[in-house]
Amino acid sequence: MKYSSLKREIDIMRGLKHPSIVLLLDSFETEREVVVVTEYAEGELFQILEDDGSLPENQVREIACQLVSALYYLHSHRILHRDMKPQNILLGKGGVVKLCGFGFARAMSVSTLVLTSIKGTPLYMSPELVEEKPYDHSADLWSLGCILYELHTGAPPFYTNQIHFLKGLLMKDPEKRLSWPDRLHRPFIADGVLSEDYEGSSNPLTVPPSLDLQALKHQQQTTHAVERANYCAKLESYERKRRFTDR
Repeated sequence: MKYSSLKREIDIMRGLKHPSIVLLLDSFETEREVVVVTEYAEGELFQILEDDGSLPENQVREIACQLVSALYYLHSHRILHRDMKPQNILLGKGGVVKLCGFGFARAMSVSTLVLTSIKGTPLYMSPELVEEKPYDHSADLWSLGCILYELHTGAPPFYTNQIHFLKGLLMKDPEKRLSWPDRLHRPFIADGVLSEDYEGSSNPLTVPPSLDLQALKHQQQTTHAVERANYCAKLESYERKRRFTDR
């Protein structure tokens, strides 16, 4: 990992205080390395999946509630994780979920509504990321849906409330994916999610944007699409000229 990326990860983690997010205790530099000290975690979700193949429904629900709580907290503070996957989910004492792996995380300014850099792990990346289109915080929710689906692999068929919850997270069109208010009240997790109103957070991603911000988001998406089209046109023109000169 690049030094600048590690510093950015530390800066983001330093401001995070949530029971389902791994706590940064300290960080310091030596002559040869950067040392990061976090709270102790007893296990890894990925290893449990490797050993057991799937988890019982009640345990999946507990994990889902804690991950939704963690993402709600991050998005309330305009932070995208961008690398949600079982390898970045630790388990603390008593099975408490601890989200970690903030190397790709990004804090979005109030005026930034979409991102364009491609970050994440392919197996858990949303369609808009795979297609290299502008994306927002809902990309994290696609990844969450992938994780929960994986936890259920090999288990009995989903119950009705689970089907609706997962389908809402895994909608290919980000505009149709579950919004935060709807997501919090789904029967599968409704009475198990910690969803405080975090004071001091400016324009959190957990509330619908104003008309002005919606217009700005559309403008950013359009601008990126035009820039990408122009780049592709220039690249195609260059290739045509190169092929002509090579004859």
